[in-house]
Amino acid sequence: MISARLLGTPSVQVDGAAAPTELLWRKNLALCLSLWFAPERRRSRDQLIGLLWADKTESAARHSLNEALRTIRRVAGDEALDSSATSVAWVGALELDTDTFESLERRDADAAASLITGPFCDGFAVAGAPDFDAWLSQERDRWRHHLIAVLARAGRLAEDRGDAAGALRHAERALAIDANDEVALRGVVRALWLCGDRAGALQAGERAVGRLKDELGLESPTAMLALLADISRTRNALPPAEAKLPPPVRRAPLVARRDQLERLLAAWRDAIKASQPAVLVVAGRSGSGRSRMIEEMLARATIDGAATVAMRATAGDSTDPDAAWLALGAAGLDKLRGIAAAAPAAVATLVARLPAWAERFPVAGGAMMPLRDALGEVVRAAASERPLLIAIDDVVCLHPDAVSGLVVMLRNLAAMPIALLVTLDPATAGNAANDLISRAGRDIPGAVITLDALVRADIDALVATAVPDWTPTDRDRLGRRLYSESAGMPLIATAVLDAVLRGLSLDTGAWPAAGHTTDASLPAEEPAGLVAATRLAFRQLDPGARQLLQVASLLPEPAPAERLGSVAMIANIARRDELLDLLEADGWLAADARGYSFPAGAIRRIVAREMMTPGQRRRIEERIAAG
Repeated sequence: MISARLLGTPSVQVDGAAAPTELLWRKNLALCLSLWFAPERRRSRDQLIGLLWADKTESAARHSLNEALRTIRRVAGDEALDSSATSVAWVGALELDTDTFESLERRDADAAASLITGPFCDGFAVAGAPDFDAWLSQERDRWRHHLIAVLARAGRLAEDRGDAAGALRHAERALAIDANDEVALRGVVRALWLCGDRAGALQAGERAVGRLKDELGLESPTAMLALLADISRTRNALPPAEAKLPPPVRRAPLVARRDQLERLLAAWRDAIKASQPAVLVVAGRSGSGRSRMIEEMLARATIDGAATVAMRATAGDSTDPDAAWLALGAAGLDKLRGIAAAAPAAVATLVARLPAWAERFPVAGGAMMPLRDALGEVVRAAASERPLLIAIDDVVCLHPDAVSGLVVMLRNLAAMPIALLVTLDPATAGNAANDLISRAGRDIPGAVITLDALVRADIDALVATAVPDWTPTDRDRLGRRLYSESAGMPLIATAVLDAVLRGLSLDTGAWPAAGHTTDASLPAEEPAGLVAATRLAFRQLDPGARQLLQVASLLPEPAPAERLGSVAMIANIARRDELLDLLEADGWLAADARGYSFPAGAIRRIVAREMMTPGQRRRIEERIAAG
């Protein structure tokens, strides 16, 4: 039995052992390749001579061919070849990774991708055989398309599983096969964006555009440029919810959420395919990863070419039914393509209420309409241009009339490829939010997923990703500790893990504490590990950033930048904005057009309670009261 791996550097075995050296001589192996990839694995003797011995006289060439065939028979057995005076065929037992690849190519992209270690017959060439090298070049080109297509499909599957790092590995392997392939280049940009590296994605995309223009002469690589434009527009999209403590050592994997993410993606793509509205609900306790799930969905919608709008509801939105519509209008709808085609009255209504709209659409007067109806018309115009995903984090903070109004708006947007993605805590959901849950997937297409606490194995997966070089014993101890501290909440587990990697020493006393077990429910107060982790990260911040955080923890959310800077007594606007950008990039604060808020309520509470002296708190409260 001859076994050969050819998707990469050629490697041949005979009956499970390394092939004898004489079989691997260049022209002998080239002769095998010529037969293995010929139609019905048969070639005429003249073809073989022309490929490999065209530089010799006919008698010398036929002698060389016969010697090569004798070597193959000696190694593979007489039954391996069927030769006549005019042709040669390979008829013996043969196992090629290319055959396995072709059988898996359509039905199992992951398994097919696992066979790829490089380009077809990487590095193989035969001196003095230009016709063979030309044939091999054609074969490489044919396989190059297959390999990159499979790696791209495997990358998409990894994306849908929440495995951005895996998607990046597939994309980089595709680039190793062809550094100028546009599909592979876009795959790298997509994966970097999903890994949370927006700057890296934009830089890679800009380099790719230059390469495509310089190497391939593509003056306008439209697909890449469209992807970069969408990524650039997501400046104020929801930040990662799990990595609140700066700077993150590495992005935590999306553990134990694969099935939920796939269900959301399936419902979203069904809505696009059917061109109909859908409601996607992510239910879970605070810290369970709800915001992370929104972020993953927004990123995937963006790289698939959809428009996205995201807002984070806050407690201040609960008293005003119009707050939701104003927040959505301010969340970037004005920047979407197609808005100019909305009804003039709808645009005039938003121009009258939102400064950003007034700057973009200088409409003077005109008819007006109810705010909710105006927003619905604008959403219709945006979704007419391309699919639209609207995300609202913590929807239970909205006024009940606004939550009900969202359902009405969707019902009025029939035949539109649009999805409303909301998160909520079922324990605090009111009647309107519960009605939204009951309708999702029933009266209105969509899906409802629940994010349960992580189990111990999930925490161990986080630890294994963060500290792969630790001993199994040390990883086990850290995993047990994180599980005890977090009660399975991803926010707490990743925050404490990040702090441990920065030098936080968890106490070494009796653990778990007396009277508690690793299965104990999370206490009402934030666990000591999270408090210690937050304190460590807080101390590493710029003093001005610390002051802004202290102020933000005491102001109603969302707090405008001007108000934060005024109370924090940072008069230099450029300096204030620089510090706010730092806090937003590191995940301490989230920003929308209305202002800044803490993505994690637990961090807000810890900052307000632990990160300032009584005197500091009193002085900040006095400045707040003074206006």
